[in-house]
Amino acid sequence: MRTARVRREALKVSLKVPAEREPALLGALRDADPRMVRVALTAALDDCPASALPLITEDSFTDQGVASELRVLAIKVLGRVRTSLL
Repeated sequence: MRTARVRREALKVSLKVPAEREPALLGALRDADPRMVRVALTAALDDCPASALPLITEDSFTDQGVASELRVLAIKVLGRVRTSLL
């Protein structure tokens, strides 16, 4: 339990460091822990690198086994990216 909490806190710090943000975000999107994925998707709402889009559009977020909260966050990220491209 502590290890997961420490990992999430480390992720939050990494997301604030410009040179570490993208690799941290990509790693967290691939993580098996849904709480890590939630942190990553929340960060992606503000600024989503193009390299993260394939991970967000993967079937893993449309799978019914994935928490609806994560699916909704993924959709919001994609909506903001699309809006920023228009």
